[in-house]
Amino acid sequence: MAQRAEDWTHPHKDGTIGQLLDQHSDEKLCALDIPLPAFTIPSPFQYVCLVIEINAKHIQLIRTLDHAAVYAWGETAHEYPFRDTRLHPDAFLNRSWGLLHQAGIYTAPHHDSNGYITFVTIVSGMKMWAIYDLEDSSISRDEAADIFSSLCDIDSDLSQIPRGLVAEVVVLYAGDMIFMPPGKFHEVYTPLVTFAVGGHFLSYHTMHLSEWSCFLDHLYGSLFTNEERQDTLLVLRRMVVAIPRLSYCKLYHRAVVALCTMVLNPGQYISQRASEDGYGKGVKKTKNRKAITAFSRNNVDSKSCIERADEIANHVLQVLQLDSSQAASVLDDEPYDMVGDEVELRDELAEFQAY
Repeated sequence: MAQRAEDWTHPHKDGTIGQLLDQHSDEKLCALDIPLPAFTIPSPFQYVCLVIEINAKHIQLIRTLDHAAVYAWGETAHEYPFRDTRLHPDAFLNRSWGLLHQAGIYTAPHHDSNGYITFVTIVSGMKMWAIYDLEDSSISRDEAADIFSSLCDIDSDLSQIPRGLVAEVVVLYAGDMIFMPPGKFHEVYTPLVTFAVGGHFLSYHTMHLSEWSCFLDHLYGSLFTNEERQDTLLVLRRMVVAIPRLSYCKLYHRAVVALCTMVLNPGQYISQRASEDGYGKGVKKTKNRKAITAFSRNNVDSKSCIERADEIANHVLQVLQLDSSQAASVLDDEPYDMVGDEVELRDELAEFQAY
């Protein structure tokens, strides 16, 4: 904990799993993102059941929750093969990982970065999550960011929950699972030696929350999150490319606007942790909706895939009768957790369906 206090944004040290498990050590240690064999969301949560009507018959379909894996990669790999793409390992490694904590480890308030949904299953031991929500989800983005800043500032007096927040404590034992939506702030205490497995995934249904999460990281990334993923923009672009070919996957107005906006204006969502602007830890950036060039390391997909994603994203906004300013208003002026009405885009995007 002393090392955490010395540099709380990078509290890392070299070591081994054996050293972490050494009960004679005076240090309190934990290991995040332990590599595991690839797996996805455990059953029975991996799939959702969807009933549709075709020719007066009800047909039951099973669809995965992990839209990035199924659609972003499954629907685009043939047209834009991996040989033309500089894939970052995070594109696949963040789908499954292990967590190993010694007893007494406390993780300060944060949210998981880059707009991903997180799931965690306790294998042995126990964990306690304190999960925070806004009392009023309709407040402005800047107001919400300032509230969460008070929660996450390590120098703040947290004897009381910051005004504007409500909290719920969830206790998980072996066999229990928790899903954490994008941008959901939480803190964790591990009273026993605990091993857990989990992963990250993206969904079309929560893109409005992913956008909110990335927006917060742009303002306060070094204060709000404890990690930084390198693959997000690449995956989001391919999710856009796959939209015209989606079958039986519902899309919602505000969520799809958020996805298109992130792809068309990626510079607005560069995490403070990843930026090279010289911001100190916990210093707030000024909200800015102007176009900003994304870092070159994010431009790792083929030029043709990037151009196609931009073309489809622009066309989607045109179909929804939104220019860039109106799209920004949809995201800025409505409650951050509002997904919007269902939209049907397949017929309007027919020109993009051919391989």
